[in-house]
Amino acid sequence: MFTDFAVPALCHRLSSGSAEMRSHACRLLGEMAFRHPDTCRAITSHVHHELVMSKLLRMMDSDERCDAGLVLNNCAAFCEQSCKRMVECPGLVEKFKAMATCNTSLALTAH
Repeated sequence: MFTDFAVPALCHRLSSGSAEMRSHACRLLGEMAFRHPDTCRAITSHVHHELVMSKLLRMMDSDERCDAGLVLNNCAAFCEQSCKRMVECPGLVEKFKAMATCNTSLALTAH
């Protein structure tokens, strides 16, 4: 299945030194997660899912943060299992709230 190869590759690209690469990876993950529970599960079930979620929330550029928020939103909205995994990820809910309320000092701290 395409998701089995694409999700790990895109999650890996979230660590790229290139803002453009990170942005494209986020946008693709967000689009792939929209109305596709299997993709949402793949994103939040990724071997290093806590690291992936943390990377998404530490995106520096405001456009990247919007793209990252879309990935997390789509995973939570379209897959109950993904939502549960995200809530269980230490500090994720607090960072997501901080990102949504523009409290960048909390949103940017690594966990």
